[in-house]
Amino acid sequence: MRRRGRCRWRLSGVGEARLFFREWDWGVVMGLLMGVARVGVASGMRRWVGRGVSGLCVAVVLVGVGVGGAWAQQGDRIADYRVEYSLRPDGEVWARETVDYVFGGGKDRHGIFMDWTVRRNLPESPGHFREYEMSIVNVTSPTGASTVYEKRDRGGVLRLQIGDKKRSVSGRQRYVVEYRVKGVVNRIPGKDGAADTQELFLNPVATHWEAPIDQATVTVTGPVGSERRECWVGEEGSRDKSGCVGESVGGTDTFIATGLGMQGEKHLGMTVVTGYQGGTVSNDQPIIREGDAEGGRALTEFVPQWVATAMGAGSVGVGGLAFVGAVVGVGAAYRRRGRDEQFVGLTPGVLPGGEDAVTEAVRLSASAPVAVRFEPPQDSLPGLIGTLQDESADMVDVTASIVDLAVRGVVVIEEVPRQGKDSDWRIRRGENFDEGQLLRYERTLVQALLGSSETALLSSRRRQMATRVDLVKSYMYDEVTARGWFRQNPKQTRSAWAGLGVILLIAGAVLAAPLLFMSGTVALTGAQFGMFLCAGAGVAAAGVVVLLMARSMVARTAAGTAVLHQARGFKEYLVTAEAGQIRFEEAEKVFSRYLPYAIVFGVAEKWAKIFDEVVAAAKAEGAVVDSPSWYSGGATAWDYVVFTSMLRDFSGSAESAFSAPIDSGSGGGSAGASGQSGFGGGGSVGGGGFGGGGGGSW
Repeated sequence: MRRRGRCRWRLSGVGEARLFFREWDWGVVMGLLMGVARVGVASGMRRWVGRGVSGLCVAVVLVGVGVGGAWAQQGDRIADYRVEYSLRPDGEVWARETVDYVFGGGKDRHGIFMDWTVRRNLPESPGHFREYEMSIVNVTSPTGASTVYEKRDRGGVLRLQIGDKKRSVSGRQRYVVEYRVKGVVNRIPGKDGAADTQELFLNPVATHWEAPIDQATVTVTGPVGSERRECWVGEEGSRDKSGCVGESVGGTDTFIATGLGMQGEKHLGMTVVTGYQGGTVSNDQPIIREGDAEGGRALTEFVPQWVATAMGAGSVGVGGLAFVGAVVGVGAAYRRRGRDEQFVGLTPGVLPGGEDAVTEAVRLSASAPVAVRFEPPQDSLPGLIGTLQDESADMVDVTASIVDLAVRGVVVIEEVPRQGKDSDWRIRRGENFDEGQLLRYERTLVQALLGSSETALLSSRRRQMATRVDLVKSYMYDEVTARGWFRQNPKQTRSAWAGLGVILLIAGAVLAAPLLFMSGTVALTGAQFGMFLCAGAGVAAAGVVVLLMARSMVARTAAGTAVLHQARGFKEYLVTAEAGQIRFEEAEKVFSRYLPYAIVFGVAEKWAKIFDEVVAAAKAEGAVVDSPSWYSGGATAWDYVVFTSMLRDFSGSAESAFSAPIDSGSGGGSAGASGQSGFGGGGSVGGGGFGGGGGGSW
């Protein structure tokens, strides 16, 4: 569930830092420290930190940081999920959640974890967030499972981890969690003189459960009966009401849905909204606070004041040692693991036949001459070649993959002109559509484009495409790594080094921050001032060195280097090919087959000009060159340059759709958070309000 208005210091999805400095905010700093630690552990950074440049800096960062050990387990399911909400006259909500969790096979498990979104940024009011004050009342288990629990704040999400790590659980276990929440009721002003109403906007079952849910039952009981009620089920952003059955008896509304949670590669949730007459509860004011929903708490909540004051003691030389250590350490690591490999004694681009081959580390030059190849590397798809050549899965690689799917007959792209507007495009399943024959990233890409439909307009799939693009890229990284083209996953390698660089930056800030943090409260001598400044600047400079080198630490294997040489040789052919070399009857097939590669190489227009010359030569001899069958709707498709221009427009629209904000559009994605109505305002699954963030077993 994406939220706008993130904190001033923010980690992106791959752990790379975006820094926005406006003021010193210790809560934000500590929140980032915890986020960096979690990302670092997930990406294998702990190994590098263990060899790290400055043990002192790492110790400062990692103090007090807890790392969860939750994971999804194959075979887990939730047989029954019941959520009972009781709206009290004072506006507080009392809730009881009953989860019948069936633990599947695999490793021993200790219990479950459950997440609730308790803070949401307000897109319409940057720098402010809405808080749902939640307190756990009781955790029980009628089946005898351990009910020891731990609460963790995960940047706007409250995680409740239930279970004892010294005890294992199996089979079907029931967990009952009782809690209370303040600040949930929304006051909706009446229109055209109508009376105000009060609403509960709730996400009882979020889209991030790591197990399928057989059935979910939600009841909402108010001081009086509700005047309106609605329910949606489906993926995040869905407004589908057909999968939810509801009834209202007395003052209780009941909603029932089946087949939720993780269903294959889909994550299905449930959202409900109930409306009451104005004045039903005495307090309908949201709790609005200044700051960022994902921020942490002040440093003094973690360490005493004297510890903060003493942080500068003994720091003379730390900055210089950290900087020199970073330069030397990163340089040594680059020589050992950051350079590409190549086969010794073999022509560049040639793979060994099966015998063991000797390799050596080299620094590849993009300008080095290569032998021309007339075909792309064997069994290498365009999007993967694009990822290999620049070590990054970019949007051009994703859009080239769409074109490649069209060329192969998996989908068909149809231009749909619109009066007075830019064209739209319709995507439909092609005659060669077979999900079983597609790679994982291709299946995810097709699902983003079409879902379960036979055809869909590109403009109508913006939300689904935006939510899936990072997953598509992640699977592309997995594929190039599985093929043995890189020593380690490029994304994870960059994330680990970038995370280490951010830790050093934050450590430098921690060492220098007392200059501002203690201003007006603690008198610093000139020597103390110099200690903090020198140590902080040196450690931060070390972090900058590590950040700058993060991208360079991605290394290709000898096999990856050989495939890259083949790809560069093929690019040379696409650039230097002549029209006279191409037979008229094969022109369209050759153009289409190699066009996705031309896109990732950035030479699509050059490739199209060659085929315009082929078409002109064919006309002169009375021959006809077919237009591509996988793209329709353009009146000038026989002009390959114009056709490529139209395709560029399609790629731009696709990239825009993939980059669209997840909470944008008519779906009213933040209705519950901003206090807008969840009824006619366009509420959707996961679209705001209080409720779960998901859960699973650990």
